[in-house]
Amino acid sequence: MKYLVILLVLIGIMGGSDSFAVPPMERVPLQNLVIQGVDDSMPIKSNQQYTIRTDYQSNFPNTEYVILYQITNEKNQVVLLSWLEGFQQKLTDQPGSFVCGDKICYNEWTYSEPYVCGDKICEGKFYAQKFVETSWLPTEPGKYRITAFAWESVGNPTALSPPISTEVIVQD
Repeated sequence: MKYLVILLVLIGIMGGSDSFAVPPMERVPLQNLVIQGVDDSMPIKSNQQYTIRTDYQSNFPNTEYVILYQITNEKNQVVLLSWLEGFQQKLTDQPGSFVCGDKICYNEWTYSEPYVCGDKICEGKFYAQKFVETSWLPTEPGKYRITAFAWESVGNPTALSPPISTEVIVQD
């Protein structure tokens, strides 16, 4: 019995399940918070609609997550709050990822799209990202901060990535 308890403790410490393989702050890394069609030399105008986009990866199977956008004005008042909930069922759900494995799998809906399947994503071998977008119609000129968060859920704001943000100035 004593050895069974020690074994169970070691499995928990050493990561007997995949839940210990990816640190929580790296489970849904966010990248590239941008306003579509706008570069640094272009003004953002009030009363014009814009699309905000963030790329992300979901690096862990069976992970529920929410990507949340928050836009605040100069007074730190929230002027937009929107989110998208997602679920990463298996690692091969990630578009553009390379999965390490030695087995050939087929798309469960068509069986005409074979792919390599395995139990983990090959380290550093992503060539495409998932992304989430929201639209924003600034109604007043001023300085705004756009922040994207990756959380476990709206009701559980445990971070799955450091937030990313950018500041913009809206003109008349």
